[in-house]
Amino acid sequence: MGVRGFTSGPRPAGSAALAVLRATAKPVVFVPPEAAIADAYTPRRLVVPLDGSPEASNAFLHMESRFRSNAELEIAVLYAMNGLTPTMVDHPEHGLSDWGHEFLLRHCPGEHRTFDWRTGNPADAVIELAEQTRSDLIVVSFRGDIEVGHGAVVREVLARSVIPVLVLPVSRDARTEGRDDPRMGANGIRTNLDTKAR
Repeated sequence: MGVRGFTSGPRPAGSAALAVLRATAKPVVFVPPEAAIADAYTPRRLVVPLDGSPEASNAFLHMESRFRSNAELEIAVLYAMNGLTPTMVDHPEHGLSDWGHEFLLRHCPGEHRTFDWRTGNPADAVIELAEQTRSDLIVVSFRGDIEVGHGAVVREVLARSVIPVLVLPVSRDARTEGRDDPRMGANGIRTNLDTKAR
């Protein structure tokens, strides 16, 4: 559905788009009026922000499985930090590459993946990476509250993105799954996407 009617329309998004975002339990692609969409829209380059949570990873991997096997997707996985590198990396210039490879293996296994990490405003990071990679689609998970935290980041991305954004709602059951997983938060690698640098 359209995010808003006009390029100068209400932001962060039109009232209808925000109402759908609040209510839907199904994936929705939100299309900004600035998007140049061909008649046969087949996204191939995707930006996928992940926060290390099983629910976000599972939501994306489930969605990816629905693409055709010959889709040849190129997926740029983004991890936004709060201004600090993971605690187990003593020398970031040498360790982040290995850490990023491990992050992909754990949270987004598959082919044709690249890993990027950013600090600062998470929405800025998503928009900038989408522009740099000339992506066709941004894929974000959504936990149900657009006013604060993770939901506020989704709302800001919808407000500013000039390419379509696929929002994957995360169910209540999926949100509670894995809370007691001892791997989560280990070695300081868990940082929510909505965490901003201070």
